[in-house]
Amino acid sequence: MILISMLILALYVLFVLVRIGVPKSLSETYYLLENRGWIFQCVLMSVGLLTMIGLLPMLEGKGYQFLGFIMPMALMFVAVAPKFAENENEKVHMISACMSALSSLLLIALMGYWYIFVISTILIMISYILNLKNRLFWAEIICFATTYFVLMIELK
Repeated sequence: MILISMLILALYVLFVLVRIGVPKSLSETYYLLENRGWIFQCVLMSVGLLTMIGLLPMLEGKGYQFLGFIMPMALMFVAVAPKFAENENEKVHMISACMSALSSLLLIALMGYWYIFVISTILIMISYILNLKNRLFWAEIICFATTYFVLMIELK
C-alpha cells in the first residue's frame, strides 16, 4: 500500500511539474488546476489512506504508532479542506498540513532514523534561510521523500 501511495504522489508531482511548473506549494495546485482541483483532493486522500493502511500494521506495538494515524489523517484533512486561501478552510488546511509534516519528521526520528530527520530539517531550514523560490513546495517534497525513503527501508 505504501508503494502505491508513493507512486500516486510521484505521478501527481510529475504531472504538476510538467503541466504547471514548480508551484509555491502542493496545495496551490488545487487552484492552479482550476476546475480540476479535485485531482489534488483525490491524490491527497488516496495517498493518506493508502499510507495509513500500510503504516499502522508496520508500527503495531510501538509507542509511536499513533503517528501512523496522525500523519496520514492530517493529510486527508488537507484534502477535504483544500481552499487554503479562503477563511472557511484556511485554519483547518494549514494546521493539518503542519501536523502531517511535523508528525512525519517525528516518526522518522522515533523509528531510529534520527540522522535522516536531522538532514531533512537542515535542508528545509537552508531553503528558508536562502529564501529559495517555492521553498514551501521543496519543504513538502523533502518531507514526503524522506518519509517514503524510511518507509521503503522498513518494508525490506
